[in-house]
Amino acid sequence: QITLQLTLLYFTHNYMLYIILQLINTIVTQLFLTRKSKKMYPELVNLDNEKLEDKERKSIFSNVKALFTYKFASVILNGTDSIIISKYLGLVTLGLYSNYYLIINAIAQIISQILNAFTSSIGNLIAKESTEKDKKVFKQLFYFTGLIYCIIGTCLYILFNDFITLWLGKEYLLSNFVVAMIVTHLCFNGMQFATFTYRNAAGKFNYYKYAPVGAAILNIILFAKVMGLGGIFLATTVSRLVSAGWIDPLIVYRHIFNEGPKEYFINYFKMLIRLALIFVVVFYIAKYITVTSIITFIIKGAVLAISCGLLYILLTFKTEEYIGIKGALLHFIRKDR
Repeated sequence: QITLQLTLLYFTHNYMLYIILQLINTIVTQLFLTRKSKKMYPELVNLDNEKLEDKERKSIFSNVKALFTYKFASVILNGTDSIIISKYLGLVTLGLYSNYYLIINAIAQIISQILNAFTSSIGNLIAKESTEKDKKVFKQLFYFTGLIYCIIGTCLYILFNDFITLWLGKEYLLSNFVVAMIVTHLCFNGMQFATFTYRNAAGKFNYYKYAPVGAAILNIILFAKVMGLGGIFLATTVSRLVSAGWIDPLIVYRHIFNEGPKEYFINYFKMLIRLALIFVVVFYIAKYITVTSIITFIIKGAVLAISCGLLYILLTFKTEEYIGIKGALLHFIRKDR
């Protein structure tokens, strides 16, 4: 789809055709999935039109309403940055940021594809396995997410402006502070994947459903106090941390694991210290590699990524999470053979 859209846009320069192609692709995909699902699960097509009980209907509508409120407010929270930038800082600043956003969004999409593969299996896990097993997998998922964002966050901050310089030139660079806030926002948002996924997989939609609404309002209020491009992303990060940052763990631990979230926050704090130490070491290593071409950029990126991964494992190889993931990987490899 993307290849066809880009090709069409390149030869016709018609954005309407670009959008129409996307719409057609969505319709065709849905028709294909409908036909495929009917062939795979014919028993679902010939169901008797039984009416749900009032209690079940109310529960479904309540959860859908709560989920809609949560998602809608989250879109507002994540989608207001560009509007605020254009309104208060101008289109020039928004144009500079759009170059960074293009890269951030591409990376976020790749990470999302990797992590979202866990969502359906987590729902099945919560439904069938014990609370102890659920909690064990949750901690492993949090550990794995930490590894991903340790590598992504560190490499992005160090290499972002190098890449923009090679791609567009130094006149399109943003300050190190702004880059730091953009990367911080990406990482803190991503580090909440485990709690967010467990909450959704367990269907805990009604608890604290207005948290993103408060975060969106707080984001706008904080921007009024913290001006500048970096301040916008700082405000968004703080808003998310003081809302979903503590509410989602509270819901997961209290309503799924049946205990308080103290352990989570201790592990989260340890994770932050670990990531800070790794960043300092890798940042020092990066000073000895100067980017002058795409080749040196790739070399520097590889060195930094490998360094982050090795340091992360070095600091955690005795933890239950690392041992559990390592054991699962070895079992999968042996089974595959």
